[in-house]
Amino acid sequence: MMNGKVVQEQDQLEDCGGDEGETAPLLEALASFPSYPRPENLPMLTWIPLAALIFFEVSGGPFGSESTVRDAGPLVAILGFVLFPFVWCIQEALITAELCTMFPENSGFVAWVSAAFGPFWGFQEGLFSWCSGMMDNAIYPGLFIAYVHQAI
Repeated sequence: MMNGKVVQEQDQLEDCGGDEGETAPLLEALASFPSYPRPENLPMLTWIPLAALIFFEVSGGPFGSESTVRDAGPLVAILGFVLFPFVWCIQEALITAELCTMFPENSGFVAWVSAAFGPFWGFQEGLFSWCSGMMDNAIYPGLFIAYVHQAI
C-alpha cells in the first residue's frame, strides 16, 4: 500500500496531461515538489574526491587489477584506469545528477525506477542493489586474505 505522499505526487503527475510533446505541465508539476536547501557550512565535493568515489564505486579499488597489468601490460592498464572515468563515469555522474535534481529524495535508484515502472519494480531495484552490494563486499575479505597470504 502506498503512502499519501506518493499518491499525491502521482496524482500531480497524472494531472499534468497536455498535447503529445508538450512538457510545460510536467515541468510545472515537478517544480511544485518541495526543494531542500543546501546547508551553508557543508563543504563542496571537488574533482579529486569525486574521481576517487567513482573509481571505488565502479571497480572497488585496485584490488584484483593485477591480472589486467599482467595481461595487457602496465601502460595499457594505467591508460585504461585513467581514461575509463571519461568514457563511462562522467556520463553516469551527469545522468545521476539530472535524476537527483528531478527527484530530490534519499531513495535514489528506488525512486527513479518506481517513478518509471511502478512500486513493484522499485522494490526489485532496491533488493537487487542490496544483493549486489552484499556480493561485492563479500569479495574483499577473500582478496585481503589472499594478499596477506601472498605477502607472508
